[in-house]
Amino acid sequence: MRRIVKPSTVVAVLVVTGCFWLPTQCRSQNKLAPAEYDYHSLAIASLLHSAAEASKLPDIPQRIKLLIYASTILPASQHEEAVRLLDVALRDL
Repeated sequence: MRRIVKPSTVVAVLVVTGCFWLPTQCRSQNKLAPAEYDYHSLAIASLLHSAAEASKLPDIPQRIKLLIYASTILPASQHEEAVRLLDVALRDL
């Protein structure tokens, strides 16, 4: 014997089971998303940090090559830093 299910029962079951699958919202979800990273600034900071570490290398020719390379890939907005790196390379010579 086949049992007939009422449409209201089906809707009630779907609503109840659907409520369990809804993601819960916590207080931290109401916060604003952080601003996007400024990758250009991060790259410049990383390059300057790498140049500072390169200036500690014991191999002088390798150190000078790295400092010159770092000064050439710095953007024009970092002209003073590029000149400073070249000064450090020149002092090492």
